[in-house]
Amino acid sequence: PSEIERWGLDPEEIAAIEPIPIIDTEGWGPLPAVEICEKMGIEDQYDRKNLQKAKEEIYKTGFYTGRMLEGVGQYGGMKVEEAKDRVKEDLIAAGEATVMYEPSGTIVCRCLTPSVVKVVSDQWFLAYGDEDWKARTHSALDGMDIYPPSVRKQFDHVIDWLMDWACTREFGLGTKLPWDEQWIIESLSDSTVYMAFYTLNKHLGHMGIVAPERMDPDFFAYCFEGKGDVEELARRYGCEASQLDEARAEFDYWYPFSDRGSGKDLVQNHLTFSLFNHVALFPRDKWPLAFSVNGWLRVEGTKMSKSLGNFLVLKDALEANGADVTRFTLALGGEGIDDPNWDPETAFSAPRRFQAWLDLLRENKGKGREERLAIDDWFEAVMNRTLAITREHFENFRFRSAIKVGYFDLQAHMRWYNRRCQGEPNRELMDHAMTLQTQILSPIVPHMAEEAWEILDKEGMVFESSLPEAQEADERASRALAGEQLLISTLDDIREILRITDIKPKLIRLYTTPRWKRVLHGIAVELDAGEELEMGILMKAAMSDPEVQPHSKAVPPFAQQLIKELPRTGQDVIERMAALPDEDVFLEENRPFLEEQTGASVVIVSADSPGLVDPANKARQAIPGRVAIYVE
Repeated sequence: PSEIERWGLDPEEIAAIEPIPIIDTEGWGPLPAVEICEKMGIEDQYDRKNLQKAKEEIYKTGFYTGRMLEGVGQYGGMKVEEAKDRVKEDLIAAGEATVMYEPSGTIVCRCLTPSVVKVVSDQWFLAYGDEDWKARTHSALDGMDIYPPSVRKQFDHVIDWLMDWACTREFGLGTKLPWDEQWIIESLSDSTVYMAFYTLNKHLGHMGIVAPERMDPDFFAYCFEGKGDVEELARRYGCEASQLDEARAEFDYWYPFSDRGSGKDLVQNHLTFSLFNHVALFPRDKWPLAFSVNGWLRVEGTKMSKSLGNFLVLKDALEANGADVTRFTLALGGEGIDDPNWDPETAFSAPRRFQAWLDLLRENKGKGREERLAIDDWFEAVMNRTLAITREHFENFRFRSAIKVGYFDLQAHMRWYNRRCQGEPNRELMDHAMTLQTQILSPIVPHMAEEAWEILDKEGMVFESSLPEAQEADERASRALAGEQLLISTLDDIREILRITDIKPKLIRLYTTPRWKRVLHGIAVELDAGEELEMGILMKAAMSDPEVQPHSKAVPPFAQQLIKELPRTGQDVIERMAALPDEDVFLEENRPFLEEQTGASVVIVSADSPGLVDPANKARQAIPGRVAIYVE
């Protein structure tokens, strides 16, 4: 009542107002708003919580399922989602409505000051909503590499989402809009093609070639596109034509740029603006080749903050740790769009790691045997595989993964190799391993890598050397990798059994996979490659094989196991299983090593041998790539 009196309204006139139905909404009667208020018990405008829920429900169903009633003039029969825009356009055209812009929430400055939105007259916009421009920008994105690939969808979304963008402001730091100098280009729109300007910077005024005040669009048209008469332009700018040609050649050398890296918060604006503007200003052969996106640095798992005292700037990190340690710690901190973490413990331990590597080089340079052993095939193969994986990680900006595989894993492989050789590695292979490790480390820790290169008496500088291409693994390499993995996993299983049982072993029996299981495994792999693996299909194929058929009672459990595990098995594991050497022969050849490592006698026998000694019925557990084990 007080509000009615305040505005001078007649209570009877208000009470006489009747709602007018205009929308037919699926699931509701002619007056959905009245119906939902009655249903939810809403009596007045002060029940804000329920009113909000009611509004969301009616707006959603009305917008997506509603149609305008036939009696609603020219809009009758239209879908609500279509009619909404038509009504808006007609009202604005008739001068009966105007557009009001309202922020989606409270806007707060980085300095925590609430911001007030001002309507600016004569504002300049970039028309990112232009459909042709969007289509060309999508085309440019399709031809680019995006690191990490998961961000590509976000770029596509932003290109679709962007509409007209206010690109100027009235005050602050920045570049004046050339054709309307009362405006300054706002920071996200400015510098979106400054990579092109970098290429020309050394040829400009401070070098005495072209003074800034004499530059005009023709200068950039020549440098970026080769347009114009170079002799005439040289006279205009007071320089030599060769100097302009040099600037043009510099741009051609660097463009299109290979990669532009930035923070993940700039995908939705600056980076996408950069792509739009390159498409607008440059020919297709100068469009960007790649964007890489990274997260925000954290310190000890916590967001950097001056109030927490964990704020770290690059200058301080370099002064405290040196360049190599800083680079190593940052590279290990994270990759992709995950927020990388600066771990002080990694920085603290890095110098000891580097010194240990240099000491290892000094101790092993030029040492080792010349003859070739079977284990050398494995070490050569594992170095080649390490090289292939590490190259792929580097090429896709996965530096943490590159260090894990190319440094930590390769170090572990070298230690295992030395154990298998009783400390007498092959001289040529050890030199290759030390050289390869140094080349892999060079992009991350260049100064230490150069010192290592000198220790190895290599020519030139390591940064000038080329990381070799990985070779396709041949049959011998595949067999060596598969066999050694069998040995490693067998030792790991034995140690786990000894840990759990606390047995001091005297005799260890290893039961290798029976022939029929290897055959059945091969059948299952072949079937799984062609279609979804099913029990009936696998059993039919198995029972038709003369080597499997005699074991019909034991086949179903193993077949079920294969059906469950094969679809989840990586292709690399399947290929390794296919390359497995004869388990009995391989393990027998390496029995002395197994006995040395376990301190027990080792007996190796096939699980399908006649007269098998199997005290605990363990032999039936043997499967391809994993022996069954019994410890006495």
